[in-house]
Amino acid sequence: MTSIKDNRNNEEFPWYSLLDIELKQKPPEILPVRPRGRPKMSYDRVKLTVYLSSDQTAMVNALIHTLEKNIGSQKVTRGNLMAFAVARLYFAIRKKMDTEGNDLVLPPDVKSFTDLARFLDSDE
Repeated sequence: MTSIKDNRNNEEFPWYSLLDIELKQKPPEILPVRPRGRPKMSYDRVKLTVYLSSDQTAMVNALIHTLEKNIGSQKVTRGNLMAFAVARLYFAIRKKMDTEGNDLVLPPDVKSFTDLARFLDSDE
């Protein structure tokens, strides 16, 4: 049996010297095993339940599919999409009304979602 340290084989098979180098290295430090289950979220979240029609569910799925294609390898979840939509609406209202902080104010003529859509689409 040929030794890994045989010089004759090192010339013929240069990867032997790479094995020698690996053998001289310290073994990697074994890190503690992560706990089972899902990793902790980067920030606290609260579970909410949303009931959608089949048309609305199809819209959500189409948005997720489109976002995943554009974003790349990251998985976009329904929760991600809902969180984005809520934040986008919140900040759109704040910007439109030029308010700061958590105080949201809408014009008195906004009395339905149709009115809200018209308000957000207006150029005022």
